[in-house]
This record gives sequence, C-alpha cells and structure tokens, in this order.
Amino acid sequence: MIKKFEQVGGVKTPSKPGSQEPQKDMGSVQRQLEELRNKLAAQETKTQEYVETLQRLQAEFENAQKRMEKEKGELKQFAVGELMKELLAFADALEDALKHASTPDQKGLKALHAQFMHVLQHNGIQPLQTIGKAFNPEVHECMLKGEDASKDDGIVVEEFQKGYLFHGRVLRPAKVKVNVHKQQEQSRETQSQEVRHD
Repeated sequence: MIKKFEQVGGVKTPSKPGSQEPQKDMGSVQRQLEELRNKLAAQETKTQEYVETLQRLQAEFENAQKRMEKEKGELKQFAVGELMKELLAFADALEDALKHASTPDQKGLKALHAQFMHVLQHNGIQPLQTIGKAFNPEVHECMLKGEDASKDDGIVVEEFQKGYLFHGRVLRPAKVKVNVHKQQEQSRETQSQEVRHD
C-alpha cells in the first residue's frame, strides 16, 4: 500500500484518506510520453546520421591518405627516373669507350661499366634486348631500314643506341635498324593507302 503525504506547517505528514489530491489526467501523461518518444526517435535518427557522416569522412580521409602516398611514390619514382635517364648518357659513353679502348684499358673500363650497370639495375633500370627481336614501336625507334632476305621481316638487325626500362616502363627507347623485305613493305604501303582512300 502506498501512503500519500501532504505538507502541513513545513512537515510532510501522511494524507488522510478521502483528501482531495489533484489527479493527473492520464491522457496528458500519455501525450507527454509520446512526445518524449518522438524526441528520442528524432535524436536517434540525428545520431545515426552523425555516425554515418563520420564514417564517410573517415573513409574519404583514409582514401585521400592512400592516394597521396601513391602520388608521392610515383613522384619519387619519376624524379629518380629522370635522374637515371640523364645517367644513361654516361652508360653510353662507357660503352663507346669500351669499343674503342686499347686492350690494357678495357679491363678497367669493363669493371667500371659492370659496376655502373649494377647500380642502374639495383635502381630498377633494365637494358632492352633488341637484336633478333621483333620490332615493337613501344620500345624501339626505327632509325634505318635494311633488307636482308636471310632474316625475317620486321626483325631488329642492328642497335645504334641501347634502350632501357625503368620498373617495367620505357625510360628510353632503343634506336635500331629494322629488316624490311621490300615486297612486304610495298604491300603494307598499298594497304595503308587503301585505308586512307576509304
């Protein structure tokens, strides 16, 4: 049994049975409860929106960080590639010196050339193999055409300047001479002219 108290002279005393205590309207309590539930639902919706926004921002931030790291790596690789491209002139000079050096000088030049090529390879630079390979305009630059019936058409027969790859990409194309059979070359030219006229 629940006792009710009323205040008499500053002291709470148990209320007498039958005293008139204002009765709260049950409908107004239910309305207030419904309002509180609606406010709570609205706050939960806002909270969920804030959480989703925070998760999106976090994902965007992580993606931006990854993109910046990738771009930083590519920029570094490009800078190293440009430096290495300039050093290729030194590699060319060493190879020329080896071709024209006297026998006593060749031993030292060979050692220097081997060491320099090791440094290039350690930094991701690989020389292109061209002689005897099919001409590929992505890695070869045709400087001359020659005709040798004993060799296949479209094969590189001579290399004027070595080409190099840097981490699988062409750093410098090889300058080459390509074997071209006249009959097949004329056939290709005729086909290309027919395509232009259509």
